[in-house]
Order: sequence, then C-alpha cells, then structure tokens
Amino acid sequence: MDEIIRLHGIPVSIVSDRDPRFVSRFWQKMQDVLGTKLNFSTTYHPQTDGQSERTIQTLENMLRTCVVDFGESWSKYLTLVEFAYNNSFHSSIQMAPYEALYGRKCRSPICSDEVGERKILDPTTVSWIEEPNEKVKLIRQRIQITQSRQKSYADNRRKDLEFIVGDLVFLKITPLKVSLMSGRGKKLQPRFVGSYKIIQRVGNVAYKLELPPSLSRIHNVFHVSMLKKYHPNPSHILQPKSIKIDETLTYEEKPVKLLDRKVKELRNEQIPLVVREPPIELRELLGADISGVATPRLTCLYISSTSRSGSTRNSEPSFAILLLIIMFSLILLLMMSLLIMVIMKKGKFLGNAEKNSKHFSPKLPPGPSPWPIVGSLLELYRNLPPFQWIDGIMKKLETDIACFRLGSVHVIVVNSPELARDFSHNHNAIFASRPITMATQHSSHGYLSMAVSPLGPQWKKMRKMYTTHLITPSRLRWLLEKRNQEADNYVSFIFNQCNKSSSSDGSVINVRTALRHYVSNVIKRIIFGKRYFGEGGKDGGPGKEEEEHVEIVFKLLKYMFAFGVSDYLPWLRVLDIQGHEKSVKKAMRILNKHHDPIIEERIRLWRDGKKKEPEDLLDVMITLKDETEKSLLSEEEIKAQCIEVFFGMDSPTTSVEWALAEMINKPELLQKAVDEIDKVVGKERLIQEYDVPQLNYVKACVKEAFRLHPVTFFNLPHVSTADAIVGGYFIPEGSHILLGRYGLGRNPKVWENPLEFKPERHFDCDKSSKVELIDPELRMISFGSGKRACAGIALGTPLSVMALGRIVQAFTWSVPKTLENIDLSEVPNGLELAKPLHAYAKARLPSTMYPIMLNGF
Repeated sequence: MDEIIRLHGIPVSIVSDRDPRFVSRFWQKMQDVLGTKLNFSTTYHPQTDGQSERTIQTLENMLRTCVVDFGESWSKYLTLVEFAYNNSFHSSIQMAPYEALYGRKCRSPICSDEVGERKILDPTTVSWIEEPNEKVKLIRQRIQITQSRQKSYADNRRKDLEFIVGDLVFLKITPLKVSLMSGRGKKLQPRFVGSYKIIQRVGNVAYKLELPPSLSRIHNVFHVSMLKKYHPNPSHILQPKSIKIDETLTYEEKPVKLLDRKVKELRNEQIPLVVREPPIELRELLGADISGVATPRLTCLYISSTSRSGSTRNSEPSFAILLLIIMFSLILLLMMSLLIMVIMKKGKFLGNAEKNSKHFSPKLPPGPSPWPIVGSLLELYRNLPPFQWIDGIMKKLETDIACFRLGSVHVIVVNSPELARDFSHNHNAIFASRPITMATQHSSHGYLSMAVSPLGPQWKKMRKMYTTHLITPSRLRWLLEKRNQEADNYVSFIFNQCNKSSSSDGSVINVRTALRHYVSNVIKRIIFGKRYFGEGGKDGGPGKEEEEHVEIVFKLLKYMFAFGVSDYLPWLRVLDIQGHEKSVKKAMRILNKHHDPIIEERIRLWRDGKKKEPEDLLDVMITLKDETEKSLLSEEEIKAQCIEVFFGMDSPTTSVEWALAEMINKPELLQKAVDEIDKVVGKERLIQEYDVPQLNYVKACVKEAFRLHPVTFFNLPHVSTADAIVGGYFIPEGSHILLGRYGLGRNPKVWENPLEFKPERHFDCDKSSKVELIDPELRMISFGSGKRACAGIALGTPLSVMALGRIVQAFTWSVPKTLENIDLSEVPNGLELAKPLHAYAKARLPSTMYPIMLNGF
C-alpha cells in the first residue's frame, strides 16, 4: 500500500506465477473490491510458472548490493533500488520501464509529491500524454517478437496433443511423486501411472480425469503435456486360470524308520543329523544302497554305488577319478573337433560353430563368414564402395541387422527403427563410446574434442563445457545478430550474382558454393568473429582461402567416415597401405594454417589484458575457469573444439542443396513452400529465426532431404563398453554399432515409396501440423541420437531452415535452359550430388528488400 498504491495508484491487473489455490480469500475479495484483475498461473497451463523468476533474481541482486553497501540502514534506500530498476535496460522491450511509461528517457532523479487529481493544464501536456502511445505500440511489437522467440524455444520438441472425452490416458508421475510413490525407491518409480478416463476438457490445454479414491487428495485437472494416450489392446488383459480345489483329498501320516544319529562338527557349532531309511519306491527306482540324512536345517540324500567288497568309502575315489578322465577326454575331443572345423572350413568364425549348439545362446546377428585374422576386410575392399556391398549382403540375408567382422572388430549395421531405438535409447549407457581411429585421432588433436572422444573424463568435461557454456539458448541469443548479418549477406551475394546478368530470366547460380559460403561464414562469425581468412572475393563471395578451408573440412569428413584398414588391423598402420594417414596429416596442416594464428593471437590478447569482454565463442572458451580459477581448457583443447564445430557444416549444406534440386524438378513443391512463406512472413520482410517454428512445409522439405539424401551412409560408430543382448542378438564388448542413415531413410518396411521425394509424408507421420527435423522414433536420422547425439542441434535446425527458406522466399528458381531437369545422380562413392547444383535464380521481391552486402569482417 505504502510503496505501490500510494505512489502509482490502484493496479489494473496483477500477474503472478502463484497458483490461486494458495491465495487467501481475503486477498481475492479485496482485489475484487478494488477492481484489480488477478492473472495467476494455474495447473491448466503450467508453462506460465516461473515467469517472474527473472525479475525476482534481478531484484535480489540489487537488494544484496544495497545491504552490502548500506548495512542495517538498507531499507531507507529502497526508493533508489526501485529507481535503478525502473531505469535499467530490459532486453524483452528493448528499453527501460521508465521510458515505456513516460515516453522519454530519464536524465536525473525526480522527487515528486503525492499524486493528486489529474488535470490538463496546457495543450502541450496533451501531447506529452499521447506521446507514450507510440512507445506502447513499439513495445507491443518487441514483446511479440520476444514471445515468438521464446515460444520457438519451448516448442522445439513439442507437438500439439488433443484427446476426446472418454479416452484412456496415462498420467505422468513426476509432479506427484510425494503423493503417489511414498515408500518406494526412486529407481523403481514408473514414469506414468494409469490408465485413467478423461471425463471433461478444461480450456484448450487441460483435461479432467476420473481418478481412483486412492488419489482423491490430488487435483484431477492436468495439463496436456502430463498425459499420454493409452491404446487398448486385448493382450494387455491377463485372464487368470481357474483353480479347482478338491476338498475330499486326504493324506496319511506314516512313521519313518531311523537308522542312526550323527553330529556334524563345524568351526563354531555342532549340527545333529538323523539317518533315516529312504522310501521303498526310491530304492526300487535306483537299485542302489541309498541312505537318507535329515537335519533341522537341511534334508539331503547320500547315494553310494555298491562295490564287491561292500565298502562304499573305497569306491568314491575311483568314481571321482573316472569322472575326471571322462571330462578331460570330452574337452580334448571337443577342442580337436573345433580345430578340424576351422581348418576344413577355411577359418569360419567360431561363433558359427557355436550357433549349432544349444549351449551357446543368444547368437550374433547374421552376416558373412569371416576369414581368420582379417575377417571380411578382403570382401569389403574387393567390392567397393563398401556401403553398397554391406547393403547388398543385408538384402540377400533379408535382415535389418547384420554383423561384419572386420579384423578382430564386430561391426553391427542396423537399418531397423526398433533396433536403432534399442541401441540409442534402451541401452544408451552401454553404446555411448567412440572407436579409436586414425582420422579422428588426428582431427581431434588426440581426442581432446567432444564428438569423437571415447567415453571417459575428457568426453564428460568437453560435453559439459559444450552444453553449459558454448551452445546454450542464452548464448545463441547473444550470437543472433551475427547469424542475421550472415543470412542477409547470403541473400545479397545471390542477388548480386543475378544483377550481373542482363537476361530477364535471371542468372545461373552455383547453389553449392553459396550454401557452403553461408554456413561456413556463420560458423566463422560465431567462433572467430570474422567472415574471411583472407580478403574474400570482390563480389562478397568466398576468396581462395575460404574455398581452400571448406574443401579441407569436407575432405577430412570423408576420411572420418571411411573404412580404413589400419582402424581394424592396427599393426598395419605404420605401412599406411591406403595413403589415408598421409592425406589426413596434410589436410590438418592446411586447416591449422588458417585456425592457429587466430587462436594464438586471441589467447595472447587475453593474457596481456588487452581484451576485456568476450565477443564470440573463442573468447568464451579462453575465459572459462575451473574450480581453482585456472583456465578450464588448454590451447590444444580449444583448437580441437574449433575444428569440430566446423565439421557440423556438412549436414545443412548437403541437405538443402538436395532439397532445392528436388523442388526445382517438382515446381509444385517449390510453390507450396513459397505460399507458406508468404502467408507466415509476408513480402515486407525476410525470414527470421523466430519464424522457423511456423514454417512447417519448409521444414518438411529439409527433413525429407535428410531422409532420402543423408549426408553419410552411417552415423559415427558407437562402441559397446560391455557385452549386451539387443533384439535377441548377442553384441560383444568392443563392437562398433553403425546406425544406417541410408538404410533407415529408405527402408520400404517403414516408408511408402521410399525413393520418392515427398515432404507431405512427415505431416502424416506426425499427425499434426508441426514438423521437427529430428525423428524420436528413429525412422530416419538427421542430427544423431542418444547420448552421443549432435550437441549443436539447436544451431543446426534454424541454420538449415534459414538456408532453404531465405533463397526460396527471395528468388524464383528454375532449370537452366540447356537442361530438361536437374540431374539427381549421386557421386560414385558418396551420397552428394554428382555435379554441384546450378540453377536459374531471379529476384521475386522489390529491390529494397535485399540487404546491402556487409564487408570487412
């Protein structure tokens, strides 16, 4: 009352994240009398919870500083704290609250008396009152942009869910642990309970459930995100077998004859034993001299064979020796048999001999019979390219999982979504490591980066650094302006190419060059804060240094995904039979030539105190500190991680090039994308990243390119750290698991007409209007999956959609006149277009909409 109503008047509304159930009736009635509307969060929409936390945290920091400076008299300075807060810049509205309220910036503290009756004394005052209206309009626009951006982050992995009254649903247990799961260990708690019947829909996002009496203390209205639909299945209902009880049955008690008593001596106690006569039926069955022993703890039988002398004790050693001789003979015979089988069958893997025996179960996945020592390496390199031979073997065996022994390593190839989920989700902890290979060792400076490092302390350190400091929502917002500038330059570069031609049909554009230049520039800007390693092209395009850098990055990626002989037969690495190591070392020298001077100079600037504030991700990595206030990352770790970020440029560039090529050959698809962009964005501005969540058809086109034209045949290998059983097959420790991007995306058991480019299929699969580039069911792979999924997906998704959306919005694309269609053939040993995409581009927006090229970075 004293600080708010007295100074500012009665509030029109109060917005809080406090649930109305925790607000007293007196408080509610008083606000009704005052005419104040209470906008409180409810269980119907829990996403509004915590919206005031940012404000509270800011005020806490201000109050803490005030207490430190003024001690016990801090309360006298609360007005100064309020003044400081009201004049601080707010990123959501891009101005201070004072400027939003009064329409002008505050230049000095103003001490005013109590506010009396408002009177208009001068016409000039009217203009002062109306002046904030323009500020209010501007604030509304900025808040709308901020809300759209925040909504896009929240909707990144969310899709609309709707239920109807009468549906059975499971209820998420997390918010109800205390009420539902008391007395049960946390590890045994289920994720969902139920099923429960929906009896009413409450608003747009909540449902009322019919809960059992045991949950009567819980409010029965829940947000849709806490519900999961239950699909009834008769097999889930187990009918107990009927049990018949015969009440006329009786039993007869008979005495047992005792033969002797014994006492068994132990270290600390004595156990009395009773020797009894065994039943007649047992003696007749065995035809031997059987004696029984009964104790209070244990009943056991002693069976002794009858000897001619009648001495049981003398026959026991003979029987034991005979048994040992027989077992030794069997083992020797078995070893000889296995040796003969190996020789006669030219070294068939022992597992193939074992699978004929019922004692060795489960079996390895099916696959070709390997040779001794080298396994199937000879067949692999006799039938190049390797992926076609692997794909042919799996089709011949009619299997979606196969085992190929290369050297001493079991390589497990998976083309089934169910098995892929088993490896990536259900057994995630076991298959989370990476193999030791020549290419990854050189490219990561000895496994100092994150993506290719084997499971261990170094991987955990780099993963934590990457996800908590490098690619986070706040960091991406911090770098948004750099990405926006490169998106504008991307459009300007193509626009300048179009203007060079005098033809009304536009100009032929090398789309691959433009895409790689754009994505490479984005990564260079967010890491190094610069666009060019040299002077760049005169037309704003790449210079010879940039072209060399991009070529080397893609060359290193080729070797990282290749099947190298020395990776499976390490003792051949010194010979470098394929010449891979020589090529990789040469490529790394060129890459380091571009990166190392920038990194070393930046480290020197920070060390000498000539740089104070971080401006890009390189600065962030240099300034990170550990618990002892020492540098968290070494110079070599920083260099390795910078290289690894550039390796992420292959997915956006290759997929968007394929998507545009397919859409040019099918103009109706291109038109659908244009219509969606015009509807969502309009023609008065270019696409921004906050538009990405609404551009579902554009995302579907990119996702379809990921499915039909993956960047690589397989994901980077996952290595098993222990023996495991997956899908009923035995997966030995040390196996390399290859999830087939090519095999999953073109699996006819999963996709209808898998070789057809059809973006609409992703709407049908998701059963909603929202499309996400990742597929949680692993019917296809875009950015990896599981514990080793791509950590840069938050950057890769908007980058891919912006790369396609911007050029579809800004230009009209068509096939060059010398061709009938775009040639969609693939390179012989890869999956990218055999020829770089060249297509006619013509500006479709007013010339004022095309940004001016920014140079000098």
